[in-house]
Amino acid sequence: GEPVPLARIFVLGDSSMPMAGDTPAAITDEIGRFRATDVPLGPCRIFAVHDGHAPSASSPLVVDRDVVDLVVTLKAGARLEGRVIDAHGAVVAHAIVQAAANDGWYSRQTVSGSDGAFRLDGLSRSFFRVRADSALGASATAVVDLDTVDSQSIVLNLLRSWSIAGIVVDDEG
Repeated sequence: GEPVPLARIFVLGDSSMPMAGDTPAAITDEIGRFRATDVPLGPCRIFAVHDGHAPSASSPLVVDRDVVDLVVTLKAGARLEGRVIDAHGAVVAHAIVQAAANDGWYSRQTVSGSDGAFRLDGLSRSFFRVRADSALGASATAVVDLDTVDSQSIVLNLLRSWSIAGIVVDDEG
């Protein structure tokens, strides 16, 4: 395949996943090469993340010496886009939209713009559970199939949120 420059490389425990805000161990150069240093002994996986590609992980490794010639293949990613609206059809700005892969391996989130629009690129080809949350309410969870399409568009309708009030007392009184 073609080299992928500027991919972010994460070295994580065998059962871990990269999280938003994690610092990459390396970034690929113009011909896709990387070198992660100070990798501790033990089991790990190498995760590669690049905008426009689905994230990918190496097979599990047991690091007990330097590892060379590891290849991590990134596949083309899918796009999920849409709009968040309220119960009256008005757009909702600043809603948090979260997409979580059904297999639990990967999740991403973004915030809807002033026009209620959102877009997530570089998602894995999988089924995703998608929902929106804001101060105005939350949407039902939508299941979106990105397995066989390049792009999918959805509308997330916020359901009105209600409040619950009460009092907590101890058993003495």
